[in-house]
Amino acid sequence: MAGQVLVERRDGIAVIRIDNPPVNALNLVVREALHDLLSGLANESGLRGVVLAGANGRYIAGGDIKEFHIARIGPPVRDLARLLENLDVPVICAIQGAALGGGLELALACDYRIATPASIFGLPEVGLGIIAGGGGTQRLPRLIGLEPALDLILSAEAVDAPRARALGIIDEVLDGDVIAAALQAVSRVPVRRSGAMPVRAQGDPLAVIAAYRARMQRERPDEPAPGHALDSVAQGIAEGLEIAIAADRGRFSILNETPESKALRYIFFAERAAMKPPAGQGGNADAVTAVSLGSKLVEIRRDGATDANVAAALAREKKAGKLVVITGPSSPPVSDRLRAALAAGTAATLGAQLVADGAVGRPGDIDVICVSGLGYPRHLGGPMYQADLVLNRP
Repeated sequence: MAGQVLVERRDGIAVIRIDNPPVNALNLVVREALHDLLSGLANESGLRGVVLAGANGRYIAGGDIKEFHIARIGPPVRDLARLLENLDVPVICAIQGAALGGGLELALACDYRIATPASIFGLPEVGLGIIAGGGGTQRLPRLIGLEPALDLILSAEAVDAPRARALGIIDEVLDGDVIAAALQAVSRVPVRRSGAMPVRAQGDPLAVIAAYRARMQRERPDEPAPGHALDSVAQGIAEGLEIAIAADRGRFSILNETPESKALRYIFFAERAAMKPPAGQGGNADAVTAVSLGSKLVEIRRDGATDANVAAALAREKKAGKLVVITGPSSPPVSDRLRAALAAGTAATLGAQLVADGAVGRPGDIDVICVSGLGYPRHLGGPMYQADLVLNRP
């Protein structure tokens, strides 16, 4: 299990870098090392401040989703956030790239946040059928206000740096060396703990939460995670941050075992597997047929195109923020056939045939097309996933 936490002292300031390529995920090794380091800093004489950053030009893209089955092992993110928040010196977060999930939760426990323009921010957990268990449901509403925090928590969507600055998630956007800027900020930034702030709302906070709950029950009645997230926020307002964060452990454990969460994690990995490019460089993206399926997904139709051209097309769509599925020769095209099969209730049967014929690379590609491009309910994972559940039912 890889990962390490690097630390150096600069004029009384501890500069901490999370080093766990490729995205500096908070796996067990990293969490244990960070816990030991922060515990020691709490008693370090002469400490003037702390800078939290990532290594290799990246911040922390969140927890390690592969470790959800061992979520109770090792120090949880909520304990790391508490250690950061309890330090009696300024703690500055220097962000490059993605600050998602546990990465954002640690940033929220800092006093000041500086980010590069290309950074993104979000709590994607509800989109995986769970909740942010490291204090994000508590500190985000206190920092930016209840309504914008609920919008981010429930949508599970990320926002870019300018939007995050406007909301108050970050304090500076800097096109330069954010670690150097963070070191300079230590001497001018006061200790300012988001966990100690009151929750601001446009009206009675619990009435606001009730309105959001009613909306979730209308729009997403089959997903339990939004309701649990709202329970967490409401408990924090009524009973206090620490009580709610402690209760989040139970909420996470319940949600982590639900069919919806398992399906959402499956499609998460399926989408990423579909994005792996074929070998080849220097290709012409315009030589490949690329068809948009809804607002998020692009089907790249190989149709005899070279690997280099397919790889170029995939790179172009990824740069535009699109999900991509590569399909092989098929008449009609794969997505058109699947659209008709979904209407007829035969998508799993057709999907198996398309995989056998080589029109798609893996069963998960069928599910990605159906879920991300053709409107199949995401919390069900896809027709191939559902068929596999039936086949393997005890």
